[in-house]
Formats: sequence, C-alpha cells, structure tokens
Amino acid sequence: MPTRRSQPRARPTRGWRLSTVALDKLERDAAALAITPTQHLENLILETGPVHTDYFAQQAAVEAFIAAGLITAVAAKTLPAQEVREIRDQGAKLAAQLYGEPRRRPGEVGSPPDDGDPRVRALFEVFGAG
Repeated sequence: MPTRRSQPRARPTRGWRLSTVALDKLERDAAALAITPTQHLENLILETGPVHTDYFAQQAAVEAFIAAGLITAVAAKTLPAQEVREIRDQGAKLAAQLYGEPRRRPGEVGSPPDDGDPRVRALFEVFGAG
C-alpha cells in the first residue's frame, strides 16, 4: 500500500471528469486498500514514478550492450574504418525500418553510476551515452 506523504493544505477541487469504468475501478481499488477514492487518486499521482525495470530484462540489455561493445571493438581492429561506418549505417537503417526512428533518450536515463566499473563507463562513452 502506498505511503501517505505529509498532508498538504487542500486547494479547491477541480471538476475532473472520469468515465464510469474508470470511476468504478478507482472506487473498487480504493475500497480494497481501505482508503477513500480521493486518497487513492492522490497516492497514484504522488507515488507513481518511472516504470520499474524487470531485473532479467535489464540484465539482458546490459549483456547485449557489452556484447555490442566487444563486437564493435573487434570490428574496429580487423576491418577498415570506412567498412565499420558502412556496417553501422546499414544497421541503423535496418533498425529504423524494423522499429521506427529512434526516440530521443530522456536525460535521466542511461547515466552510469559514478562509482561504477570503469569498463562499463568506457562502454557508455564509446556509445556516446556518458
């Protein structure tokens, strides 16, 4: 159950309109939590943050990131620079065709911890994320 923050001074209410389905769900969920619908709505607004990433999905992404870094390093040492650029460009075009143009990364996402592994920081810097 979400925790209540200190109760701020109430302001005049707004005339928000909810569908019957949404209002019914709000009331059922609030009753299940033994709080008022207003308290539940406030908790949802104040306590909802970024979606928590599943550990295994995050671990798979880290492993894929490291593998891509290693493959890039090997390719850079064995292939001419122009060929590496062409492969990268082809990969970017193919990804755009399959998944659409990449969206801009939010500023708060993708920052390695300051006390993290220097090898991981190097990978972030290689890929322009650091």
